[in-house]
Amino acid sequence: ELARPAVDNAGILSFGERRLQLAGIVPTPVDRICGPAGRQWPCGMMAKTALRQLLRNRSLSCDVETAEWKETVTAACRLGTQDLGSWLAENGWAEAAAGSPLAGIAETARQAGKGVYGADPRRK
Repeated sequence: ELARPAVDNAGILSFGERRLQLAGIVPTPVDRICGPAGRQWPCGMMAKTALRQLLRNRSLSCDVETAEWKETVTAACRLGTQDLGSWLAENGWAEAAAGSPLAGIAETARQAGKGVYGADPRRK
């Protein structure tokens, strides 16, 4: 159980000096811009915000060998029963890593125009 992570971007969480990359996804950089010219929007920041709103300062269960790791570790994390990597892929806020079991979920989100694959959600 890891308490109150800070969200660096849609895919990387911080716990003080330590960082955790969610397994199965490619983190979406905060500075990523999406959309065609003239209709561009800050999808990387929106992806980060979506994950922050989901977590709301709550503790996570993560598959790490020890709670005292150094630097950056990659692991699956859950908020209750919700896998965070799956949630990001399902909602289109992160792409699946090569060979990831989340590839099908991420492709469904892309085809549906969700998250970074869609239009600026602030304009709806």
